[in-house]
Amino acid sequence: MTPVVVEVALNGVTTKAQNPHVPRTPDEIAPEALRCLEAGAAIVHNHIDDFSLGGAEAAERYLAGWRPVLRARPDAIVYPTVAIGGTVEARFAHVPPLADSGLVHMGVFDPGSVNLGGADADGLPGGFDVVYTNSFGDIRYVADQLAEHRLGPSVSIFEPGFLRARSSSSTSAATTGISAGATPAASGCGRRAPRWTRTSRCWTAAGSPGPSP
Repeated sequence: MTPVVVEVALNGVTTKAQNPHVPRTPDEIAPEALRCLEAGAAIVHNHIDDFSLGGAEAAERYLAGWRPVLRARPDAIVYPTVAIGGTVEARFAHVPPLADSGLVHMGVFDPGSVNLGGADADGLPGGFDVVYTNSFGDIRYVADQLAEHRLGPSVSIFEPGFLRARSSSSTSAATTGISAGATPAASGCGRRAPRWTRTSRCWTAAGSPGPSP
């Protein structure tokens, strides 16, 4: 059987009004994450419930939900999303304190820009209207930050343009020690690997084995 690494995204932008069962607070996130890990997930990704927080405050809000999870499952990989608005430095200011906690070993790496939103009643784009922007300079900043803090990158491809951006930024990724497109294998849990390389079956921390079948 080919090994599969399962990641669970606990909430995203889903509100309680849309789904009353979606976990939003740390007290809700922890037990839901543990249930997902028990069911076979290896990676947990979630948003916090207060996007007005940034830097150390946002990091602490994430950790409030993750500490109980990692006490019970130290093999789990957890990672945050990006803060809203501001400069790239502000959007990723929560990453260094999360890395310094010693509990987080993975970070977001979005190598492109995309329109986010939905459709109006007529089926045309409308309503929620946001352009999620990552310039090449932003992409380089995040690649350097991940390398500095030795975090494995979770690369998101929202649409085909992200692949072109990733290709253009591959030199940056290579110079910072991040293999473009790499995500950590389950066996990389708990490791602070300086770089990630591809094996025949999975992406894994350099020098560590991939997951067992």
